[in-house]
Amino acid sequence: MNSGTHLNVRAFSESIQNYLRTSGHTQKELADAISLNPKVLSRKLNGTGTSHLTQLDVQHIITGLARWRVITTQDEATHLLEAAGLGAASFSEDEWQTPPLSTLTTKSVQPTLSSSPPALHNLPAPATRLIGREWAVTRLLTMLERDGVRLVTLFGVGGSGKTRLALHLASELVGSFEQGVWYVALAGINDATLVPTSIMQALHISSAPDLPPLQSLIAYLRNKNLLLVLDNVEQVGEVRAIVREILSAAPGLKVLTTSRVVLHVYGEYTLNVPPMDIPDLHASLKTEEIAQFEAIQLFTERAQAAASSFALTDENAAVIAQICARVDGLPLAVELAAARVRVLSPSLLLERLAQAPLRLLTGGAKDLPDRHRALRNTIAWSYDLLSPEEQLWFRRLGIFIGGWSIEAAEAMARDGAADQTAPFDSALDMLEQLVDSSLIVRTKGTDQQPRFTMLETLREYALEQLAAHGEIERLHDWHACYFLAEAEAGEIGLRGPQQLEWLARLATERDNFRSALQWLLPRGRDGMRVNPILFPVEQSNEAGTASKASPLGT
Repeated sequence: MNSGTHLNVRAFSESIQNYLRTSGHTQKELADAISLNPKVLSRKLNGTGTSHLTQLDVQHIITGLARWRVITTQDEATHLLEAAGLGAASFSEDEWQTPPLSTLTTKSVQPTLSSSPPALHNLPAPATRLIGREWAVTRLLTMLERDGVRLVTLFGVGGSGKTRLALHLASELVGSFEQGVWYVALAGINDATLVPTSIMQALHISSAPDLPPLQSLIAYLRNKNLLLVLDNVEQVGEVRAIVREILSAAPGLKVLTTSRVVLHVYGEYTLNVPPMDIPDLHASLKTEEIAQFEAIQLFTERAQAAASSFALTDENAAVIAQICARVDGLPLAVELAAARVRVLSPSLLLERLAQAPLRLLTGGAKDLPDRHRALRNTIAWSYDLLSPEEQLWFRRLGIFIGGWSIEAAEAMARDGAADQTAPFDSALDMLEQLVDSSLIVRTKGTDQQPRFTMLETLREYALEQLAAHGEIERLHDWHACYFLAEAEAGEIGLRGPQQLEWLARLATERDNFRSALQWLLPRGRDGMRVNPILFPVEQSNEAGTASKASPLGT
């Protein structure tokens, strides 16, 4: 049949209109793609006027749909040819082997009464069950079911279980999206230009030869109803621009990302994935009550995987609770600690954790990424993503024990600014950036004033970095001097009308006072003196507060 032969177009035209409606493309876009005047294409498809559909027109239309990824299999292309009264031989063997026809898959699914619909997802099967997190799953399901919520970011410190939670949530939502749920691992990508290609690979689609990858992806996603799970996006600097563009072009698309930092994209909803619940070490709890906490359950399961004879008993329950508290209930740290029961008893494990936690928390499964095989590697991954200024303040804030106030951070920022190494406009800017990076946490003090803290495992790493940069003695001196001034101001405040507020304030800083004393007492016994230039004499004002020393500025 030659290219000028007239065809019976009714069945072919109906199929084309269905494909256009499903994909979100218009007939005008199709006309432009095959270099026809839109009115001429309309007459050809409707069989009106003097214009008639030809074999060449059919071939161009099918090729255009394949390029857009509106059709994805050779069966679909063959069906369209047959609807037009043609056959697969209408395209030569070379044409079938040349893009875009070569991108069409050859797999044909023949439905039968007993067959199930193909799974519209690429989610990996979980190796272990999700422990706890029921509150997060419920909240996220409710969130993603809302029409107005199209971008959700799970953020939190490395090792908090963001990926595991995202995959569990995605598996719950597979049946909720017409075109499925698709997982894209981005941990190994730093170049934003590779993100669209990675997404297309997960979707099993190819880029059109005449379109950039991002535009090819947008053409495919337009009017699709699906969920993209973008895992580990924090190191991709321009990922937010890509997410924003595909969401703008595809109204039926929703995106779930996991990240150690908030994306700050307009319309983004966030959920902080905190460490697991741990028992209150000051409460008197029975073994059955201790066993109900998420971190204890995770430790027990992973310990039994490492040593089948392990069991949570009345004899070791309190020690296991202390172990989980020592690693902050961080899922990765709990798993790494539990794996050590192969060779260490719980009591000896706790003792070694108290001495050098980062050195002990290693040895994860061999098939995991390096950053998940040692807690230090996980923390270093987050630390390396910080700017030099953010790194400086993260390690300096590690000098505080049990948290710090905004006032203390402002004093540190003010005293450190003299060495031109911390170009933050304010301490609040610095704190906000570190909170967004999941490296510090905002809490509330007893006086309802905001306070900040960091996980103990993160603090261990911060102190390591202080020592590596030769700053640890200077920061200990500053910390001791600052809290000496606080104690002197508190002594006056306790005798005034605000004594209850001062009592609560001093109680909140108990750990910092204890740390300052532990630092100063050995120095006093050794006859060491504070440099009066480095630490000016404190002067109390009439309101009962003292000016703070500034050892960081030298």
